Amino acid sequence: MLRIYFMQQWYVLSDPGLEDVLYEIESMRRFAGLNLVDNMVRDETMILSNF
Repeated sequence: MLRIYFMQQWYVLSDPGLEDVLYEIESMRRFAGLNLVDNMVRDETMILSNF
């Protein structure tokens, strides 16, 4: 989650925007330690509730 928070700050992304980026850009998912096969990408409500 810390890496997801950093990406949100570095790229000035809203919660829904970050969710879209994590689905669309593989390098961002890899940096965050996520993949679409094994893990579900957190939706915007999960991102917001953790910070």
